[in-house]
Amino acid sequence: MYPNYNYFPQNQQPIRQQAPVQNQSIMYLKGRPVSSIEEVKAIPIDFDGSIFIFPDIANKQIYTKQINLDGTASINLYELKVLQQPTTQASDYVTREEFNEQMERIKMILAGPVAQQQEPAPKKVPSSPSPQPVKKEDIKF
Repeated sequence: MYPNYNYFPQNQQPIRQQAPVQNQSIMYLKGRPVSSIEEVKAIPIDFDGSIFIFPDIANKQIYTKQINLDGTASINLYELKVLQQPTTQASDYVTREEFNEQMERIKMILAGPVAQQQEPAPKKVPSSPSPQPVKKEDIKF
């Protein structure tokens, strides 16, 4: 009959080509757990200058080893030291009662001069607006 005629038409969609997947370099640490500095000295490392990390959990130390530009190996030691928190004494703090007493004193001191002051003098209103700034002496609180 009709060789190119199909009762069920096919959905023709353009074929999308996927972008090539870039090889993403995964960052990781080089090294392994050790038990002493002698073990670190005996472990061979790469000559590319990258740092190898060797944790020593039992002694709470971390060793790093790397090849320098002149071909020698350098080993560094990092040691965990617990910081002593300063102990606070009870006398360093103010109790709530002492705080309230001092607040009452401050309120009395601040309220005293206000009660003794006379009524403030009426402010002078200039008859025409002045374009000049106001002097500090003219400002009254």
